[in-house]
Amino acid sequence: MEDLARARRWLLAATLVCASCIGSLPPIDGPVDGLAVDKSPDASTTTVPDGTLPDAGPSEPPPDPCAPDGGVGDPSACFRLEACADPVLSRFVLDREEIEASTPLGIVDPQAGTVPTGWMRVWALPGRDNGVDGLIRKLPIYAPADALVTVDEPGTPDVADRVTGIALHTLTIRPCREVTIILHDVEYVHMGSYDPQRAAFVAAGAEIGETGDDGFIDVELQDARVENAFANPDRSYARNQRHDACPIQPAYYPAAVRTLLPDISDPDGGTPWNGECGSASSDVPGTAAGAWVRSDATDEGPRIALVHHPYDAHRVGFSIARRLPPSLSSPSLPNLAGGLYWFTPSTDGAHPGVNRSFDELRPGAAGASGPTSCFEQVLAEATLDEPHPAPMSVLAQMLDEGTLLVEARPGVAACGDAASWTFSARAARFSR
Repeated sequence: MEDLARARRWLLAATLVCASCIGSLPPIDGPVDGLAVDKSPDASTTTVPDGTLPDAGPSEPPPDPCAPDGGVGDPSACFRLEACADPVLSRFVLDREEIEASTPLGIVDPQAGTVPTGWMRVWALPGRDNGVDGLIRKLPIYAPADALVTVDEPGTPDVADRVTGIALHTLTIRPCREVTIILHDVEYVHMGSYDPQRAAFVAAGAEIGETGDDGFIDVELQDARVENAFANPDRSYARNQRHDACPIQPAYYPAAVRTLLPDISDPDGGTPWNGECGSASSDVPGTAAGAWVRSDATDEGPRIALVHHPYDAHRVGFSIARRLPPSLSSPSLPNLAGGLYWFTPSTDGAHPGVNRSFDELRPGAAGASGPTSCFEQVLAEATLDEPHPAPMSVLAQMLDEGTLLVEARPGVAACGDAASWTFSARAARFSR
């Protein structure tokens, strides 16, 4: 009997000592030695199968590994995310009746990155034209599922609301292990008191923020089960958008709420060229279609992308990197201002080599250069703060599968005779 009592006192002491180090143990993902693990975020105790607590006596609660001083670098380590099983979402992040327009994936912005984007921009009613009077309503943003949510630190001053100058937040939402939703340009966060990079579990439908005075948010969905193809997967944009998928893809939602998802629509009234949600990659390996980086550049800033227009099936064009602040000289093509330049592709074959679709531009056989192509009546997309320049022409030639030669000819609207399609010193070489 004395030996039994001594053993019980030893066991109790050991239990009290170990209680102080629970916070430093790695997460438990399943039953251990017959114990059931409570996976709720505030769980601090372990139960035996009959539901009673172990007879460990009074003890201090273990330290919270999710506290700011808990030493957890990855907030997701605080919670045990399950493997994804569709549908993983229960609603969209905004109410459909409050949305004016939703762009497809693949829109291009020469100031934000030149290459097609992997997110969709969702515009709030009543419209995009928001002067300093601040008429845009701030829309509530809702958690799309029971999910782990983190709030990044506010952006730097140059990543701010263009009307108020308020720094913007990024919300990262993880409903399960493989799927992450990233909300960019969130001005107001409604998650109570929070610390940057601290994780919190949020219930589906809970209000977690508001749109800002710009009148939109950018919604990005990354799914590790999705693989987008890029001609050069080592480029930063390829790595960043490798797993981007459509945030309104019906498979992510229960059938009962799919009619509440926003439609793909053009804020200016157009129609998506492919009638679908678009793609995060425009690359067609072995052709000129897609993204390129200037060969002599020391970074990926001097980019050019040969893309479809996101809304107009009858237009394709060049997305050419802009300088900041705006300049009449692009880092990609110095004799041209950065921006979007569109033309109508030829389909009748009446003028060989003129205004061909980019996926028709290929290198020659056995490593030889391909033929030179010319694009005429190329028009810049007008913006609110830039003039609408006269149409121009552009020469392009694939030297091999990974090299593209491009020259812009401002002031020369027509291609003219093919004999005049010769490159000058103003031509720039681009690599995949």
